[in-house]
Amino acid sequence: MQTFQASFKNNQWTSSLPVDFDSDSTLLIIYFASKFSTHDIWKEIKTSFPKAKIIGCSGAGEVRSSEITDDEIIVTGIKFAKTTLHFSSIKEIKGKSSEEVGKNLASDFPKNNLKGLYLLSDGLSVNGTALIKGIKDVLGQEIHLSGGLAGDGANFKNTFVLVDGLPAENAVTAVGFYGEHIQICASADGGWIPFGVERKITKSEANILFELDGKPALELYKEFLGEQAKKLPASALLFPIYLKTGTHQENRNAVRTILAVDESNQSMTFAGDVPEGTSIQLMRAGHENLVEAAKNVSIVNKMKTQSDGQTVSLIVSCVGRRLVLGEKTENEVETVLENLPSNTIQTGFYSYGEIAPGKSGVCDLHNQTMTVTLIQEKG
Repeated sequence: MQTFQASFKNNQWTSSLPVDFDSDSTLLIIYFASKFSTHDIWKEIKTSFPKAKIIGCSGAGEVRSSEITDDEIIVTGIKFAKTTLHFSSIKEIKGKSSEEVGKNLASDFPKNNLKGLYLLSDGLSVNGTALIKGIKDVLGQEIHLSGGLAGDGANFKNTFVLVDGLPAENAVTAVGFYGEHIQICASADGGWIPFGVERKITKSEANILFELDGKPALELYKEFLGEQAKKLPASALLFPIYLKTGTHQENRNAVRTILAVDESNQSMTFAGDVPEGTSIQLMRAGHENLVEAAKNVSIVNKMKTQSDGQTVSLIVSCVGRRLVLGEKTENEVETVLENLPSNTIQTGFYSYGEIAPGKSGVCDLHNQTMTVTLIQEKG
């Protein structure tokens, strides 16, 4: 396979788009800041690559090699030699069952010789756990699945996914990889540490948490946050919760952060399920913990790939990690790249939810994690 990378900033391309790269086997992966959602540059990209499959989303920061930016459109192109691509998307998902959306999306992908799916979704109107379940119910539990939920900085207002090459709200999209030569692997790691009092979820519905130990969940959470409570939901990114699931096997001890709060019923909405009966703890992390997790996830993926093959690294890391790391955020993307083959091209985004296999090997919706998906084409 062949690759290229270009970025659009200050209303111009840093390098010209290689239009001869266009083909039915070309994939464009595009990450961008929300402010570009109404820019007319999308028409130029579509015109330059009329045959290519285009997938992408907005983020809370975009990754180009070992750098992070907030004011670019980053385009990474992959031209496969022996791999077939299939693309599908669904719009207007707000208010719909996320599980049914997942099933409908997955139903558009033929199962024969499907090796993996890379999935991007609206970051505010979806239950990531249910979306993944719907996809697995159709394509099987062993399907390789990774990706993430689109972001909007720390604003939590509008997230965008590319549909037919144009930014759209309330949408989900995926590209499928087919053939014997494609090699995909992904994994996740967090680096956050549980602390404090352990509480039990006594009332919840899917991804909405109402009560902890029989008390209003938001009230208890605000007591812990103190002055930081005034900055919810953004301040919740600094203190996620750890689900000690026990009997709930689908979540596999997942980490969750808040997407929204409802003062009227004192509830908190998360990116994935928070099942009743689950024990939870708050979490915290230092810079060293987060960067070490990034190193671990890159090493795990490198062990699963060919060291001499052209490699594309797709990072999806949580916006909460960026808030904690601050000016040191680039340390984690640098660490990933340093521990991958020297001919790796890297891109990615900071998200509202990460999709990848966890330490158990089972794909799930994560928060506050660093995930890396590696793509190679074997000779």
